[in-house]
Formats: sequence, C-alpha cells, structure tokens
Amino acid sequence: MAQGRGFTPDQVSRYARHLILPEVGGVGQRKLLSSSVLLLGAGGLGS
Repeated sequence: MAQGRGFTPDQVSRYARHLILPEVGGVGQRKLLSSSVLLLGAGGLGS
C-alpha cells in the first residue's frame, strides 16, 4: 500500500478503507488527521 507511507502499522490498519479510496488516499487521510473541529452553541451536546 504505497499511499500508506508515513503511517504507523496501527494507523494503516485503522484507516485502510480511507487509504484505498482514490478520493481520500494517503494525502487526504493525513489532512484529516491534522484537522480539528470547533463546536459552538450545541447546549449540553458540546460538553
């Protein structure tokens, strides 16, 4: 799996389905891993 370079064996196992998708691949998965989400105004759901 050439697209999985730079990932640990655990990450390759966990994200294997993303890595084989041409729309995501290794580059997209790396972006997902480095991203974050801010959740505002969700009442008790955001805690």
